[in-house]
Amino acid sequence: MLDSAELLKLAGLKKTDARMYILDTIRNTEWALSHKELEDNAPQEMDRVTIYRCLNSFEEKGLIHKIVDETGVAHYAICSHQCHDHLHHDDNHIHFQCVDCEKIYCLDDFGHQQFSVPEGFKVEKMQLKMTGKCKNCH
Repeated sequence: MLDSAELLKLAGLKKTDARMYILDTIRNTEWALSHKELEDNAPQEMDRVTIYRCLNSFEEKGLIHKIVDETGVAHYAICSHQCHDHLHHDDNHIHFQCVDCEKIYCLDDFGHQQFSVPEGFKVEKMQLKMTGKCKNCH
């Protein structure tokens, strides 16, 4: 598996301390992280605008994907270990949000579900989310 520096290089992004910190943090966390979670744990010299810009760049380049919770807060996750092409991430998998701890998990193990839409409709993006209790809160 590629390390964060290699992913940035493949995505055409310069390696900076902020990008490395954010990408490493997202890659090493089991659940999707919100901007606030990243900001609360970031080094003091990293401001919220830098984090926002990094997240936007990562999403534009396909390194991460965004999951929006019921309150409108965006959470960010990276491909699982099963995704072989991190630069063309496909987030059409199920997401699971715990009703207790509110963490959001990517459930890549369920694979891709096939859905049909009525004639004349064209799906460009899909987001599936389940709610319940995660393995830590159950």
